[in-house]
Amino acid sequence: IIVQDSYTFNEGSFADIEVSATDPEDDILIYGINDSRFSVQENLLRWQTNYNDAGVYHFIVNASDGQYTVEKSIDVTVRNSNRAPKFNEIPNLEWNEDMTIELNLSNYFFDEDNDNIIFGVENTSDDKNIKVDSLDGQVFVFTSKENYSGDDWIIFWAFDGKAKSLSNKINLKVKSVNDAPEFKNEIENISVDEDSSFENAINLNDYFSDIDSELNFSFNGNSKNLRVVVNNGNVSFYPLQNYAGIENIVFSANDGEFSVDSNVVPIQVIEKGEPPLFLPLNCELNIKEDERYECLLEAVDPVKAVAELRFSVVSQNNAECKMNGRFLEYNSKKDYNGEASCLLKVENREGNFDTKNLDLFIESQNDAPKVDNYTPKENSIVIIDGKSNNFNIMGSDIDSANLAVSWFINGNLEKNNLGSSSDFIFSKGVGIYSLEAKISDGSLIDNRTWSVVVGSTSQFSCGEVGGNLCNDRQLCSGNSIDTNDAGICCASSCIHAFKDVSQCDILSNELSIEITSPDDGDKIELLKNISLRFSIENNFEDNQDFDITASLYNLDTDRSEYDIDSSLEVDSDNQESSKIELNIPWDIDTSDDYALLITADDQICNQNYIPIKIERPDDKLIIEDFNVPDKVSCGDIVNSQIRVRNIGDSNENTIASLTNSKLKINQRSDEFKIEKYDDDDRADVEFVFNIPDKSSSGDYEIKASVEYYGFVESVTKIISVECQSEVQVNRTEFTRNEKIV
Repeated sequence: IIVQDSYTFNEGSFADIEVSATDPEDDILIYGINDSRFSVQENLLRWQTNYNDAGVYHFIVNASDGQYTVEKSIDVTVRNSNRAPKFNEIPNLEWNEDMTIELNLSNYFFDEDNDNIIFGVENTSDDKNIKVDSLDGQVFVFTSKENYSGDDWIIFWAFDGKAKSLSNKINLKVKSVNDAPEFKNEIENISVDEDSSFENAINLNDYFSDIDSELNFSFNGNSKNLRVVVNNGNVSFYPLQNYAGIENIVFSANDGEFSVDSNVVPIQVIEKGEPPLFLPLNCELNIKEDERYECLLEAVDPVKAVAELRFSVVSQNNAECKMNGRFLEYNSKKDYNGEASCLLKVENREGNFDTKNLDLFIESQNDAPKVDNYTPKENSIVIIDGKSNNFNIMGSDIDSANLAVSWFINGNLEKNNLGSSSDFIFSKGVGIYSLEAKISDGSLIDNRTWSVVVGSTSQFSCGEVGGNLCNDRQLCSGNSIDTNDAGICCASSCIHAFKDVSQCDILSNELSIEITSPDDGDKIELLKNISLRFSIENNFEDNQDFDITASLYNLDTDRSEYDIDSSLEVDSDNQESSKIELNIPWDIDTSDDYALLITADDQICNQNYIPIKIERPDDKLIIEDFNVPDKVSCGDIVNSQIRVRNIGDSNENTIASLTNSKLKINQRSDEFKIEKYDDDDRADVEFVFNIPDKSSSGDYEIKASVEYYGFVESVTKIISVECQSEVQVNRTEFTRNEKIV
């Protein structure tokens, strides 16, 4: 019998032993083994081992021919084989938000070899809202972030030191639980003026919060004198008329299950006095187009029998209204007819006011035609004897297209034709003539007159030829006439020479400057910017790049108070418009006469101006100077000075103040009087304040203000506060951020 002496197999595998033998007679041999766990398949002996069969075994293998049997002992070693841990399916986990849940994996994993098992997380999502920790390596604790609800998943592993097994995918669900609303910040006291409203004073969403629910807001308290409206969290207050006092309100927020209350919020309605009241208007309401009207405005103050009241115009709609003392002057917008209105205002010294509408109906009126353009531009025309000259006039009428033009010489009709424009060729003998062109709509006319001299002008005086004799402070705006006068005889008008600014040596007729705004003679208030709008028409053969100078010019002192330079390109036979902003200094003499001057200079030069009147406002204070140190330290006592100047025409009772909430600066002076401009019009106010010891280092904005007659003027200045304790800490930091508070 031929077989190995020993064999080695692993648990769980087939233990196969192959046997062979020989017989002299070649008889059929039958093989066997002394253990029933083996099956015999011809010469193959097979044992299916299991995971409990580890060990060393001694077997006897035999071979038989039916008569004789031979045997042989063999050794079989079955080596131990590890089995991976197994598990029972782990159920899905659910728990409420802001709670925890535990999972003991040893209740689900087991090892058939009784090996010790360790556990861990094999896989989970990238979501970070659920955290899992192990207390002892077997019990795992799931914790969700505060107020989180939602779904996730996880897979665990088990390891027996040799093999690892994975659990099923476990679905995790954190169930939503309603959170109670919270009251985060105390609501500060609220104040509102008597007979006024305070809309959207606070938003309750800034004070209440709920992480998972929409909030409904309500209020309760003593509010019989105060109407409170809550809309989407915005709270508005409407005191009853003439009420002043304090009402206490408590606000509530409710999410449908829980509610929370605010602190008690005092609502103070500050007594402001009663506004003046307009008496019925005694003004003409049906007015004629382009005619001026006036009426006396009257009002009463319910508190004071004798009160200082101010009337003003708030807005205008197709009408032009302005106050002249207590008289309202009004008229239609130019060439307008139909409905129009002006909103009027009366105000007392406390700033209380009443308004009233002046509702007008404007009747249409026939407007006279107007001369739009004419040539030549000069008033006096000199024609050499034997020559002729062409005259042209163009006009328009806003009401009518049926116009007629008539030409007269010395009052005698020379030519008559229909249309809005007409030419006339003047050809007369030696003499002085008056040529007049009239444009008529059948009822009204506009005209243009020239003085025409035929012959040698040197025989006549400037007045005789219809010219203007310019003095040494004037320039001729057009061509000069050779007369027998000693001075310059100007065929057009003499204009101011404006000696304090750069001016034209020769005024060119091929360059026209029109000032479109403001209007001739307009009244402009101090400190208001002037938008000087103008157009330039270039009739020269070349394109021009004009140097533009705009000046506010004092005609009495003959000097420029303020000027500014600009430029404007105008192509040949073209027109361009532009605008320049001019500032009016507050310290100029408003009793002087002023003009706005525009000069355009390139190859050709011209200038134009309009007179204006500058007015000083009734009530106007400015903070002329505000002194406070640039740098201070925590704990410093700081001196600050404010210089207040009255640049208005009225004496003012005023109060100065200095404020910054972060530094707890809130100082107000006693009321003091500043006399009107050019009297005792200046006052200095000093404040002393302390920089708190516990302030943060940084930049702070200090605001200085003056209050007077319902107005407030303010300026700010930045001071830098440095605190020693913070400086030492900041030396160890890489950066230091400063902010304006």
